[in-house]
Amino acid sequence: LNGSGTSRPQIPVAQRELTKPPPRITCPPPEDAPPPPLHHKQFGEPSGTWTYRTETGALWGYVCRWDTDAGKEYRCITWGQQGDLPAGWERKHFSDSVGLRPIYGLDRLAASPHKQILICEGEKAADAAQALFPGMVAIAWPGGANACNRVDWSPLKGRKVVLWPDNDEPGIACMGKLAGILANICTEIKGLRVT
Repeated sequence: LNGSGTSRPQIPVAQRELTKPPPRITCPPPEDAPPPPLHHKQFGEPSGTWTYRTETGALWGYVCRWDTDAGKEYRCITWGQQGDLPAGWERKHFSDSVGLRPIYGLDRLAASPHKQILICEGEKAADAAQALFPGMVAIAWPGGANACNRVDWSPLKGRKVVLWPDNDEPGIACMGKLAGILANICTEIKGLRVT
């Protein structure tokens, strides 16, 4: 029933799917884009912000972390457009027309085409690993352990990688899954022993 007490007409499923809004497509913002809104009305200022860049170093978007009483909260902040609506910043995941997300550290990956790659679970871990192992290229991806299959891993084609999971069951399972995804992309896949 609608607000007047009369029944709403039933819309056939096929027609509902035709009226479904188009997906939001994210892309690097234009150079003159306004700064993104990092402040969250519920969580306040982020405790950590990681910048995603394209292969050429252009800004692509951000992943922010907020520490709350209930734990950690993460949000992507991306530039994108949905249908004919104006483009702009939103708290939405990275995606492209096929729904794949970019690699964190894509710019340093492109700048070091012959270095071995260290894949970490999370941007914070990738930054720490990069400082510890400057002879490698440390990367990560947005979305954590449950999202490794939603990433565009094609920039790793022909490269040698080392998988470094978080020391927990989801992290180890994730890297096992990632090894399968990369099997036909990378020339060599190794894992670090977790102790």
